[in-house]
Amino acid sequence: GMIVNQQLNISVRYSKNQYKPATIKGLRDSYQAQLLRIISVCLAKKEKEYTPSDFTYKAIPMEMLDRLMLQYQVEDIYTLSPMQEGMLFHALYESNSSAHFVQLSYRFHGHLQAVKVEASLNELFKRYDILRTFFIHEGCDRPLQVVLKSRKVAFKYRDLRKRDRGNNKEDFIETIKKSDRQSLFDLNRDILMRVTMIRVDNA
Repeated sequence: GMIVNQQLNISVRYSKNQYKPATIKGLRDSYQAQLLRIISVCLAKKEKEYTPSDFTYKAIPMEMLDRLMLQYQVEDIYTLSPMQEGMLFHALYESNSSAHFVQLSYRFHGHLQAVKVEASLNELFKRYDILRTFFIHEGCDRPLQVVLKSRKVAFKYRDLRKRDRGNNKEDFIETIKKSDRQSLFDLNRDILMRVTMIRVDNA
């Protein structure tokens, strides 16, 4: 069998000493009928049907893939690198550990528009698969990472300009940062980047 000019062509060679022409004709007609049945079923569906062969990791059980496709818009599924497997192991074994949690803080002087900052971060999410990824391990032969077609940054904006000057804004900022560090990531579900933008004063 081969595809020529966007058409599937199937030919059958057989020994007349072993098979009757009518038998091969029956096989041919049945094969054609089943192909047309598959085509009609696929055309009747409103959305594309996926099978494990559509993804990089092709050994995922069909039942698990069906569950994922019901919950998410999946772009790809593949295995973890050795380092990722090690990090996932420690994250699961020491679920309260912040060993792989990285928090960065920057202070800007000038005018930043929160809407544009959030939009820029979401553009990064579109460009880099890892930012749209979560990890699964239960019911799998090995841990897998699932890349979603779209995902947005977990973005918060806080405006402290109207906050009582009697309260120390720097202490309040430290409280926000501490609370963020205590909210660890659930690798099976969470967006793996959180951004909080805090406006302290007028530009």
